[in-house]
This record gives sequence, C-alpha cells and structure tokens, in this order.
Amino acid sequence: MPSFKLAAMFLAATALAVDVTRQPSLNAELETATQQLDRLALLPSDSDWLFDFTAQPSYTFSPGSVVNANTATFPAAVENELTMVLTS
Repeated sequence: MPSFKLAAMFLAATALAVDVTRQPSLNAELETATQQLDRLALLPSDSDWLFDFTAQPSYTFSPGSVVNANTATFPAAVENELTMVLTS
C-alpha cells in the first residue's frame, strides 16, 4: 500500500506543474506564421518580449515555487525553442 500512496502523491504533484496556455489564439497564429518576420509582427510591443517571473500567479517566495516561461505562459517563446525556469 505505501507504494500506491507514493505514486498518487507523485501524480498529484506532476499534474500541478502543467502550465495552461494563456493566449491560445495568439499561440496558434504564431505557430502557423510562415516566417519569423510574420511572428515578429504579431508581437509588436516591447512588453510582448518581457516575462516577469515574480508577477506570475504560481510565484511564491516562501515556501518556494517553480515558474516557467514557455510557450504556454510566454507567447514570444513560440517557434523560438525557448524555455526558462525560475526556482525560488
């Protein structure tokens, strides 16, 4: 029985680490753009290229957290092969 409890705890922890795509329509447009210039046109503002780890809903300093900047949470990462993580 202990192995079942351990597996259940692992699965629960894993499920909480999945990021939900925040701007699915923008991500779809970025993924289907044929050129990098087309993707740049979809992200015209400087703020489109900034990711504030501490402003994310999953960020906590105590007891700690993991915040991902990936295609689900940071559209500028789409088609740029980019993922960044902050652990606190």
